Amino acid sequence: MPHSVIASPSFPRRSARPAQGPASGFTLVELLVVVAIVALLIAVLMPVFSRVRANARAANCLVNERSIALAVSTYSQSNGGKLPSPRTDPGNAGYTHPVSGVAYTSGSTGHTWVKTSVNGGLNTVDGVQQETEKSLQGGVLWPYLDSGLKSYRSPNDPTNRVRSYSLSSYIGNRFCPDDWDPGSQVPLPNDEPLTTDSMTKIPRPAQTLAVIVDEARTSTRDYNFQGWLIDWSNPYWIDTPAFWDDTRVNIAFLDGSTKTLNIFSDQFIADAGTDGDFNEPAPAGAWQAMRQHLLPGRLDF
Repeated sequence: MPHSVIASPSFPRRSARPAQGPASGFTLVELLVVVAIVALLIAVLMPVFSRVRANARAANCLVNERSIALAVSTYSQSNGGKLPSPRTDPGNAGYTHPVSGVAYTSGSTGHTWVKTSVNGGLNTVDGVQQETEKSLQGGVLWPYLDSGLKSYRSPNDPTNRVRSYSLSSYIGNRFCPDDWDPGSQVPLPNDEPLTTDSMTKIPRPAQTLAVIVDEARTSTRDYNFQGWLIDWSNPYWIDTPAFWDDTRVNIAFLDGSTKTLNIFSDQFIADAGTDGDFNEPAPAGAWQAMRQHLLPGRLDF
């Protein structure tokens, strides 16, 4: 019986490549819209990121000031209550106070917290004196600062100097602020020696200025010379703070607590400049606010 041939059904041949669908991806208009949105978000968020970074730097600055203030307190506890001197070199000798009869000798400031007078403590670059790391290492607070050199420099400091901070001139002295030129120092109550060379002579440590960020410089010096000082009786700024964080200025007190001052206006900063020696016009609000931190309990209005 002959075999019958059964024809298999015919199916259309399928291509090895899938059929092309509609075009995918961004059109030029869509891409431009995305880019515009991203640019807008960056513009909106940049000030926020900038302020976050500024706040981080300010916090770091306060940590440094707290470390220095606690080092002052620890030094005092280790040295029979004696406070380190805010000076950065020995003071004047050969002066006797006319009321108390207290004699002043340069040896009384041998416990300076920073010593620019030590060998190698100063360099001169292009005719400008600059403090070196040896100045910090020669000071009496060096052994008490765990972070070493980092503790002396503010992250806001735009210069290349090694130290951004100064101690208040109203602490750590034998009988007058900073022991500078005692014969012509600003008048004190009853013309009596101030004498703040020990912690027992500081009535309110938690309210007494210990450390401040300082910018005072001259054309021949690129470091903070001696302690930070303003006149307690008149609105005269012998030194001004460093204004690296808008109008905010960081300070630390003798107990290690810290504070950010917002007492300075743009006009004050513009008029004061950066080198101090500024008479603040009435009503002298910044001076009034700062003065309360100098030596509360002894220099009060």
